[in-house]
Amino acid sequence: MWRTTTLLLLVVAVATGCAGVRGDDSARLPRTDPRLEEADALVRGGRYAEARATYAALLSSGSSRGDGALLGLSRLALDPRNPERDLRDAATYLDRLLAEYPQSPLMAEALTWRRLIQTVERQQRDLRRSQQDVERLSRELRREQQERLRLQAERERLRQVDEELERPRRSGDVPTMALPLWRPE
Repeated sequence: MWRTTTLLLLVVAVATGCAGVRGDDSARLPRTDPRLEEADALVRGGRYAEARATYAALLSSGSSRGDGALLGLSRLALDPRNPERDLRDAATYLDRLLAEYPQSPLMAEALTWRRLIQTVERQQRDLRRSQQDVERLSRELRREQQERLRLQAERERLRQVDEELERPRRSGDVPTMALPLWRPE
């Protein structure tokens, strides 16, 4: 259930976050490299492998829009429609953008995405710890239940022993006659 909740949170964040962070089309930064626009169009068209290759080629070419390529790669890695989405890859691209392009106009969006990823990673760690705690508590509960059953069986066995010990006294009680002590006269 936690995994579903975490994935749902990520999907909602991706779906609503892009629109909220990017703003409207008039607020977009001018693109100096048409390959960046081409890669974005490929993503919109669902051609993820081609988009990834275009972003990577743009990045390796030393383009002045390497920050845009890194942000595009991170968005692609987060896109819930992308069958090869990968949270770690997205984090790696964003970390690289933050380190290599500290003055980029894309910094605010990159920081927002990175913090969101950190939140998801923290929730995933918390979920794993909670699942481990549940497993540990389940094992302890099973041990306690086994011990309770063992003690119940032992108590029943002791009750039967007590009955056995009490039975001869009840059924075989022979009144003892007090014999007079012999006294020599």
